[in-house]
Formats: sequence, structure tokens, C-alpha cells
Amino acid sequence: MSCTDTSKSRVSQWYLGVLLIMQAILLGIISWETGPGWDEWSHLPSALYTIQYGSYVPYSVNPPLARIWSAIPVWMTGGGIVGVHIAEAPGARPEWTLSHVYAQQHGERVFYWVSLARTAMIPVALLGTYLIWNIGRRFYGAKSGSLAATLWVLSPTVLTFGASISPDVTAAVFGLLAAWRLYIWLRLGTDWSAFLLGIASGLAMLSKASWLILPPIIVGLTSWYAYRARKHWVWGKRLKQTGVVAGTCWLFIHGGYEFQGVLRPLGDFEFVSQTLRGDTSEGDISAVSANRFRGSWLARLPAPLPADYIRGIDIQKRDFEGRMDSYFLGRWRDHGWLHYYAVAVFLKEPLAIWVIAIAGWGWRLVSRTRVSESRTARVSQLLVFAPGITMFVFVSCQTGFNHHLRYVLPFFPCLYLLVAAPLSRISRPLASVCVGLACWYAVSSLSAMPRTYSFFTEAIGGSENGWKYIGDSNLDWGQDLLTAKRWIEANPGKRPVYMVYDVRTDFKMLGMEAVDGRGFVTPEGPTRSGWWIVTQYPLLRNENRWFRKHSPTERLSVTTSVFQITDAPEIAPPSANEPQR
Repeated sequence: MSCTDTSKSRVSQWYLGVLLIMQAILLGIISWETGPGWDEWSHLPSALYTIQYGSYVPYSVNPPLARIWSAIPVWMTGGGIVGVHIAEAPGARPEWTLSHVYAQQHGERVFYWVSLARTAMIPVALLGTYLIWNIGRRFYGAKSGSLAATLWVLSPTVLTFGASISPDVTAAVFGLLAAWRLYIWLRLGTDWSAFLLGIASGLAMLSKASWLILPPIIVGLTSWYAYRARKHWVWGKRLKQTGVVAGTCWLFIHGGYEFQGVLRPLGDFEFVSQTLRGDTSEGDISAVSANRFRGSWLARLPAPLPADYIRGIDIQKRDFEGRMDSYFLGRWRDHGWLHYYAVAVFLKEPLAIWVIAIAGWGWRLVSRTRVSESRTARVSQLLVFAPGITMFVFVSCQTGFNHHLRYVLPFFPCLYLLVAAPLSRISRPLASVCVGLACWYAVSSLSAMPRTYSFFTEAIGGSENGWKYIGDSNLDWGQDLLTAKRWIEANPGKRPVYMVYDVRTDFKMLGMEAVDGRGFVTPEGPTRSGWWIVTQYPLLRNENRWFRKHSPTERLSVTTSVFQITDAPEIAPPSANEPQR
């Protein structure tokens, strides 16, 4: 290595260090300055229940790795859940009950425990930064690695869910780690690299159930690579190492569930999804659960995954089979759109990233001094990018409903690496332009701090217009509850306070002098006089349209407003048995 290369490497390493420090600070600010997102209310008590009672039933739709990791410091410092036991009926979702019980037991202290749990997740996002930087510099050069890591660190979506108990950033990081270890194993062919690939694959599959597609991806890529390298492929050795990968991954996943339900026969399960229940038209079609394998030779086969992992897949499959209301481009319907995630990525990224991509790749296409890549380099990149890209396609094809961009976060490292790829090989003036565009990217993203969840691209006019396009966690996941609490405490003379918030909870239990206002709203307006604090996502529904048509008295943030209502017609409150969303 020349002196120049050594100097560039040191600069790149110093820059990585600065990025990691900045990322930790930003994630820390978000963790402590915003309130719990909707799912976080249930993730934390579900993990505590697992730690304390050994049951993996709560929140089984997601594997337990991320939430248990986040809950460990909470449990160790006195934030546990006590005196509660849950029913474990087929298809049950006891995590929602646990969230209410946990809030009852800890009151407003819940905000502290959630922030502490979020803080525990920060190292996972930092690992992602290192991986992206390392892969980028090895494939494309130090500048590209640094730019790709910068985009990851400053991405509004990554910042939002990097400071969250939800498993999406964890799934992205460990999915990338598994892809990287696959590349290393295929290149080196050592027993140690096979063992590490097995661990990385197990971590990915323990992060998110969506990574159930990872084993077929690994098999497909390995078969393709073996065919290309068939003259040098040592079949006996590689088959043995494949067994090491599979065995290590299998043990790691079952270890994550403490080996509960290991090798349980398929016929012993009670399934609730139509896919796994089978055709019940000749029997009781109203049956809560059934098993399509029962009565066949398949019923005696041992399940390849832990029982609660399979239970979670079954429940999630039931959700996708049903039709759930989805909101996209100002329109509601009872199912999703194939292009939802592609458009959502554009909407939730600063405009600068697309300008960088056009500038860099445009130069690569039109330059007379095109830089050619070897076939080996292209194969290497395909091995690393294929899992994330496949995940994007797989999730996009699940159109039962569309709610959350976070579902495709495993694709984001691939996106940032591909955008940054040309930087190390383009002309110096154009490289300087790309650095300036990266600064624009940073300013755009940081302008939304600490409410990075509310960021929308400048191409649609920014965050103020985001509600016109997509909703759910892409717009407002309830994180402004802490902001509302502070406003209520700072304005004791402004009473009564009504909350239009999408999670049913007892606000007084959380130290907030407010009541749930959703039962006192009609399309023509509120039916109680007072101060109304409304968060943005509920306003997309027809029953809350009045708030969209009127200017607020005060704006607490881009996603939360206060309306003073002085002449509302009084109506009777809803009955206790009336169903409410």
C-alpha cells in the first residue's frame, strides 16, 4: 500500500469515528425527546414478560431478539412487569393487554423505561454504520464507503427506527451482516467463515420473521456461485460446510427461544391462518383454529423452527390474508399497492440522494473514460445486495395491506451503497459536487430533529404535505405524546384537554390531565368544548375531517396541533360497549 493510500485509509477511519459519535448523539436525542411509538407500548412489556416468565407468546409475530435486548437494562434497573399471566389461545395477541397492564403498574414512569430500552438499541445502528462503511470501501473505495455510511447515519427513516424498540433496523443490520458473511464464505471456503455465516443468519432470522426467506436466498446464491466456480469447487468440503451453516443457524434460532418447542410435530399445532388451517369448508368454517397437516404423513414431521416462531408466522399470515385499510396518495382502500414501497422510499428520503445518484451514475454512463469492473467484482456485489433487494421485492408483493416503510429497511443499506458507488471513481470536480449534495442531505434530515419520523422530501413541499401521500408510522406513530404531556403541564389554565391519539390509553394514568376525545368527534367537529390536542395520522380518517379543514390555535410540532373549541354542541358519550378503533 502506498503512502497516499495509507493516508486516505486513515482519513476514512477518522471520519468513521466522527460519524459513529454523531450517530450515537442523534439517536440518544431522539430516544429521550420523543414518546413511544404505537408498537413500542407492547414491545417492551412483551419482552419483560418473556424474561420474567419464560413465555414467548406475547408479540410472537416478531422474533424476540431486538425487544429482549432492549428490555434487559429495563429489567435490571427495576422496570419489570409483575403479577400478570396471560392466556395463550391460538391466534391470541396478548401483547395489547400487557401494554395496558404495564402502563397501570408504572404510570408516567413508562416514558423513562421506553427511552432506556431505546438507548440499548443504539449499538445495533452503529454496527450497521461500520458494516456499510467497510463494504463500501472494499467494493468501491474509501470515498464511497464514507458517503454510504453518511447516508445511513443521517437517513430520517434510519434515525427514527434506530431509536426505537421495533426490530426493523436490527433486521436491516443483521440481514446485511448475513449477506456479507455469505460473500466471505463463498470466497474463502473456510470452516470458520461457514460458522460465522450460520451465526449471522441466525441473528437475522431472530430479528424479523420476514427473514424466513433468507435460507432459500442463501441456497440459491450458493448454487449459482458453485455452478460458476464448478472447476474449482470442492464439493465434499463445501457440502460439509453447508451443514455447518445450517446447523449453526438452527441451533442459534432455537437457542433464542431457549429450545422451547424444539422438534414439535407439525400435527400438534393449532393454526389460525387459512394457509395453514387448510380448507375447512366441509367442517366447521367458524373454527378458530385447525391444522391442514393433521391426518397426513406430514403431521409426524418435526417442525424446523421453534413452536412460537411458527405461531408468529401463522398469525402474521392471517393478517396478510385479511384485508386491512391502507392509505396511499390521499386514498383509502381495503388492500395495498404493488408500488407502495417504491414511492414511499422516494417520499421519505431527502431529495439530495436522488441528485447524487443521477450525478454519479450519469457520469459513469456518459464518461469517455468509463471504469470497467471485473466479472468477479460484479458477482461479489450481487452476493451482498441480493438479500436486501429480494426482501424489498418480497415485501412489496404482500399487498394485503400497506402501512409501514420500515418493513423494507433491509433494502436501505443496498440503496445507500449503490448511490455512493461511483463517488470514488468520478472526476474530482463532480466528487466535490456530490460532497456538497451530501451536506444538503444532512441539513434536510437534521431539520426534522428530533421528529425525524415526520420528514418528507422537498419534492412534495416537505413535512407539511406528507399527510397527503402516506400515513401510519411513515407520518405519525404517536411519538408526540411526550410533547403533548409537556404542553399540558406548562398550561394548567387550559382545561379540559381532549386527546385525539390513535392508541387507546388512560392518559391520567400517564400523568396527563386529559381524556380520550375520539368518542366526542363527528365529521362536523368536536362535541365538547375545551382544548383539543390532535396528532396527524388520526386526521386522515373521515370522522376527524373537521380538524383538517380548520386552522389550529397552536402547533406543537408538524404532526401535533392544539385546537381551542368554545361552542361545541354537547352529545352523550359513547356507551362502554361501543366498539372503537
